[in-house]
Amino acid sequence: MRLVRVSQRNYKELETSLVTYRQLLPFYAVHSVAKQQFLDELLSVTHRCVGLEDQGRLVALISYRSSSKKLEISNLLLVTNQVSKKRGFHFWVKWLEKLAKFERKVVISISLNVWDQLIVDKLSNEGYQQVEVTGKIGYFIKQLTYKTGLVLAGGGARGAYQVGVWRALNELNVHYDVICGTSVGALNGGLILQGDFDVAEKMWQEIDTGKILNYPGSQSEASFSMHQAFKDVQKLATSAISSQGVNTDPLKNIINELLDEKLMHQKKQELFICTTQLPQMKEVVVSLAETPKGQFHHWLLASSSFFPAMEAAKIDESYYVDGGYRNNVPVDVALAHGATELLVIDVKGPGITKPVTISSDIPVREISSPWNLGTVLLFNGARSTFNLKLGYLETLKNYGEYIGYWHTFAHHFSDQELLDWGIYVENVLAEEGLTFANTSLIKEKIKKELLAKTRRLYSEWTSEETMYLYLLELIAKVLGIKPTDLYTIPSLIKKIKKQLTIDTWQDDESETMLLSVNEWLKRYVEELPLPTEKQQVRYLYTKLRLGKEQINVSKLTGNALIVYLAAKMMQELAKTDQKLEEE
Repeated sequence: MRLVRVSQRNYKELETSLVTYRQLLPFYAVHSVAKQQFLDELLSVTHRCVGLEDQGRLVALISYRSSSKKLEISNLLLVTNQVSKKRGFHFWVKWLEKLAKFERKVVISISLNVWDQLIVDKLSNEGYQQVEVTGKIGYFIKQLTYKTGLVLAGGGARGAYQVGVWRALNELNVHYDVICGTSVGALNGGLILQGDFDVAEKMWQEIDTGKILNYPGSQSEASFSMHQAFKDVQKLATSAISSQGVNTDPLKNIINELLDEKLMHQKKQELFICTTQLPQMKEVVVSLAETPKGQFHHWLLASSSFFPAMEAAKIDESYYVDGGYRNNVPVDVALAHGATELLVIDVKGPGITKPVTISSDIPVREISSPWNLGTVLLFNGARSTFNLKLGYLETLKNYGEYIGYWHTFAHHFSDQELLDWGIYVENVLAEEGLTFANTSLIKEKIKKELLAKTRRLYSEWTSEETMYLYLLELIAKVLGIKPTDLYTIPSLIKKIKKQLTIDTWQDDESETMLLSVNEWLKRYVEELPLPTEKQQVRYLYTKLRLGKEQINVSKLTGNALIVYLAAKMMQELAKTDQKLEEE
């Protein structure tokens, strides 16, 4: 179950579906008044509205007012079958509190317009205090306490993404009390604890494999070709096999240079890191506070030693290797040390993600990228800079500052530019002899397919007017337009048009940064006549532009319909009578 924003663009859809909703709390005397009030608040500038989505369906609707420190709940509507033993009063009230915590408020308030002693008693059991009663109106508040756990997953060279996230969290004034990291997440956790972002950013921007590992040929090459990628992996593998793990002295030097253990011990936040003890392969959780001074640097190196590619770290008489072998995403460590909400930064590194049961009372915000973040053991400053920018922008999207999935737009879903794009798409398709606007069957099919796709990907409960953003993003992705810039709808359209004038499309970042072998293989596969989404869009676009393909839209379903729509819009945007201004 997840929170999604709803807006006035959803008014007609919600007006129809509200017949199945009922109040859980007596905000209003009767259900019909509560429903109408929610619709009014949907249009109001003083209220915000969200829904709880479960398996593609909205099962709850919440409206609220927000001030600097307080969240005032004004309405809660549930689909009639949503109250059960597993989802009872406590479950839904906790979701209200999770909403307040996602908004980073310290007080939540509930104002009831009908006095119900049973509800009053239940709220009291949940920790709410009755502070004011006027006639039959009950006003209840609860102070929210925080012990936020920042969880930093392992992922080697992909770790620059976490530093980009850190930059955005600083701007958003997001605080955390417990930091738990594995491998590169442990190193970044130490840097975050110190609080010197500029030092961390500079280190990642200037990094290369030779500054982390010591083996023949570890210095970066000028070429970032596929051949070079395979060659680099071969060098690393050969050295690791011959020496039972590549020498990690350069990494040890970086840890000693950048991490000030004395300064770390002075910070209020708790820091825990995970490593794995050999030969038992036993998980070891190390606390900064409980580690004798002068030794924590050794544990940081141990947590990051990705054996057998890297040599094991010896501490006292035992050997330790990368914590990812036992716990790559240490959510359980944060919970074990009292975290009441979780912020998980997962860079999808190799290792074991332990199954952890998280209480429904715990708010969890996960930040990860839909893009491949590159190789794990080969480091490159250009690639790290790319991942830094990506982490920064995707965090701001995650917190609702921007919108988008693959790319990032300085918009809200209600912005006119987005609505204009949707109108443009429908007009293009209508003009192509598809009688798009007059064929309800085709229109319903498109609505069904695109809405299903966008509602899985976006944090907004997208409407018919806004669902076409996905097509724009898909086109940009097909054309290799980089995701590390902040776009507006017009600026991305302009970029797409310019890219369509180039005979050979290539990614914006091609040949400028280190790609993983998997990325090179994927790029190679996408150039083969195989039915990948990217290949399908490019192939169909070429056929449509040459006038050699007749498509029966009524027979298209699922992703095939979306591929067709993307190719059709590329055809329109590529028209030569629409000249581009030089940038």
